[in-house]
Amino acid sequence: MQWNDLTAGTLLMVTVALAAAPVARWTAVRLVLLGLGLGLTATTKLALLPSVGGVGVFVLGALLWRYARRRDTRVLLGHLAAVTLAFWIVVAPWWLRNLARYDNPIYPAGLPFVGRGYFFGDSPIDTRFVPSAKAWVAYPLLEPHSDQSGMGTLFIVGAVPGFLLAVRRCCRQPLVLYGVVVAITLPAWWALTPHDPRFLLGLGGLGLSFLPWSLLAMPRGQRWIGGALLVIAALFSALVTLDQALRPYAGQPNTRAEFYGRVWGIDPAAAFLPEREGLLYNAGYASLTSVADYPLMGPSLTRLVIFVDADVPADTIVKVMRDVGIRYAYVPAAPESVPLVEAKFAPAQFTVAHVSIVEQGPLRGTRRSLFRLKDERA
Repeated sequence: MQWNDLTAGTLLMVTVALAAAPVARWTAVRLVLLGLGLGLTATTKLALLPSVGGVGVFVLGALLWRYARRRDTRVLLGHLAAVTLAFWIVVAPWWLRNLARYDNPIYPAGLPFVGRGYFFGDSPIDTRFVPSAKAWVAYPLLEPHSDQSGMGTLFIVGAVPGFLLAVRRCCRQPLVLYGVVVAITLPAWWALTPHDPRFLLGLGGLGLSFLPWSLLAMPRGQRWIGGALLVIAALFSALVTLDQALRPYAGQPNTRAEFYGRVWGIDPAAAFLPEREGLLYNAGYASLTSVADYPLMGPSLTRLVIFVDADVPADTIVKVMRDVGIRYAYVPAAPESVPLVEAKFAPAQFTVAHVSIVEQGPLRGTRRSLFRLKDERA
């Protein structure tokens, strides 16, 4: 979701800023803050684990370069312990819990040959942002006009020329740090994610730190021109945000039933069942179904909701519902998935309690079915 994308990107940027100081100034306090920043970034957004690894590789290499060649093993081990301990204090409660439950510390992200998890890079969504996968080399020059755009102009006008000038004139350590993080993050982003650019928000924000360098590329007397271009680019980004994000949000309904019905496609008939009625929610047949569990729990969030994926067979669903005492199953389905849903929730075991179709918004055409499990004695 966008808010934890923003939070994790900010945490990554702060952590990189801490690591950009000269290694000679890395006090115990700074090292502890580095470990905490890496841990918080890792637990806020799994997609940023490669970036966390990139910063970790740099910190390890910088410490080894400074202290190992001096054979100052005691200081080296102390500094490594400070970073590592601070990192594990943050991640241990979550990773140990996942390890115990799923045999995978970073569940739900998949690890090859280890425990359970999902591999999110199998279904790339390139064409939402660029004409084809090959066009990513021109991003964000080809950035779409949408609620996930707006940085492209500012990045191209200021960050790119600023970075090129910094390579020639800037101190080496911050550039090496940024280069290591980018070199590890981008291949992992390509191989392990569906190519959603919001996962690169932290890298984009760090790239904007090169904006002042772009002004140095101009003669002193003409820098006001460069400053004006940067201001215009920033205003353009702000206008895109206003037009594509804030304006649509302002027009969303503010009543619970209408909001979830129009924005997330949740059928009010399912969301407003008596909360004593449990609900089995079969997702995977329509878009945006992963966000329905919250509204389906009811206004007081007391309803029992059991979430199952599309690959769970009908017999298993029936057994779960009868074991737990749930009578209703809610299934939203895109038009092409309706026959699959009808075959799965067949009349032999279910009756149709309610059906509706989303009539507006991005989920228009989605069919929302509320099935009731037949009595076992019938």
